Amino acid sequence: MVITSVYSPSYTRGILIGLLVFFIPSQLFAWISFVQVGAVRHLEVVKNFYLAEVIKYVSTLGLFAYSFYLASDTIEANIILITYIAFWLVHQCLLGVLFKKKSLG
Repeated sequence: MVITSVYSPSYTRGILIGLLVFFIPSQLFAWISFVQVGAVRHLEVVKNFYLAEVIKYVSTLGLFAYSFYLASDTIEANIILITYIAFWLVHQCLLGVLFKKKSLG
């Protein structure tokens, strides 16, 4: 009986790139949106929040385009996309659990 390995360096590379495509824009968003804090600077906070959203979207699209350009094959591109979606879903679920509001009724 021959056991074939499902491990491939392109899978590892795809997972790493997908993680970075998720992680880098999220960190940029957090850094830019929380530079200004306080009630006195509420206009700057809102302005930085919208600026951070735009930068997050543009950097995500740019990183996806660059990673698909670098992908060695279709399987690696699929792994990048699946990894990004998986991390996004986990992120959304964790936010839902952490900020769960109790019902009033």
